[in-house]
Amino acid sequence: MSALTILNSPAKEVLLVKLNMETQKECYYVISDVNGQEVCTGRCAVQDKLMPIAVDFLHRGIYLFSLVHKSEFLMHSFVKA
Repeated sequence: MSALTILNSPAKEVLLVKLNMETQKECYYVISDVNGQEVCTGRCAVQDKLMPIAVDFLHRGIYLFSLVHKSEFLMHSFVKA
């Protein structure tokens, strides 16, 4: 099982990211487009290993969600509808 799972792809307004690992209360993330351009960076509170992240401002397309946690770098693609 992956340590990072996207629960709703395609996402419309909120991206639901599930973390299958022990985490701090806040995690830092980067959302990039398919060209590698950073579109959004931020931090989000983890609630029951679930990170809800607002993506309503993104255009339709394919994006890469990256998360840095301790010494791990986790990535997963998702579709914005």
